[in-house]
Amino acid sequence: MNKVALILCTLGRTEEVIAALDSINTNIENDLLCDLIIVDQNKDDILKNKVLALKFYENINILYCKVDFCGLSRARNYGMKMLPLRLSEYDIVSFPDDDCVYSKLLLRGVADFFNSNKNIDFVSTQTKDFITGDSLIPVYENYHQIIKNNIRGCSFTFFFRGRCFENGVNFDEVLGVGSGTRYGSAEEEDLILKLLDLNLFGLSIPKIFVYHPAKESKLTIDTLRRNYSYSGGKVYCLFKNKQLFTKKEFVLQLLKPAVKPFYSILSPSKALISMVYAIGFYISLFSLAIYNEK
Repeated sequence: MNKVALILCTLGRTEEVIAALDSINTNIENDLLCDLIIVDQNKDDILKNKVLALKFYENINILYCKVDFCGLSRARNYGMKMLPLRLSEYDIVSFPDDDCVYSKLLLRGVADFFNSNKNIDFVSTQTKDFITGDSLIPVYENYHQIIKNNIRGCSFTFFFRGRCFENGVNFDEVLGVGSGTRYGSAEEEDLILKLLDLNLFGLSIPKIFVYHPAKESKLTIDTLRRNYSYSGGKVYCLFKNKQLFTKKEFVLQLLKPAVKPFYSILSPSKALISMVYAIGFYISLFSLAIYNEK
């Protein structure tokens, strides 16, 4: 029997959460037992009432938690503490977004992969837009070892063995959406760097995927704002984990945002998104450098 722990944190969404729960339910088979923590950060009780009205899921134990704080990383850390078992007792731990949908047999595929590869501690999967088929963050086409210089994926695309969290590993609450800081992303990269520093082994398995809107592929004001915010988190994460990189690796990480727009030159919209990200990145870099000098 494979024990699965899923921690879903939500704010501002209702129907999307129900769709996510339905997709999780279709993934749970007889040899999969799932503890699902819902951390509701909404001020109203609309989602609470819908969750309580859900039909009984035989193999899903839903624990609903209403909280009075914001912050995705803080909510995920809270959810981990609310699990009925120790994290190390779970075969799979993951953090689905409140607007993602699990593809059919996703959890079955992850469970089978872990069961056949005892040396793998965590995996990263692909994303796919339900309508367009585009990927939110493209990953390698083939199996690829996850190392500090090629971490690709979002927090909801990573699936961990419970043993990854034995040493008190959790999300940095300074990072992520709703943190109250200018560092609106990179919480998953920071988490992965912690695991790699503990000599844990991760692998990208792009043939398994999670459905999620490919928001960053569309040029909108919201897309530009998100990318500007995301860039600050990347800077903070790099400086926080600077000791893990050689000087050359660190310099290359700092130069990547400046180069990326040129790779997208044939697509003006992608180039503009990359430029806005780069502007936010170097403004955050300058601000952080000034702060560290004080």
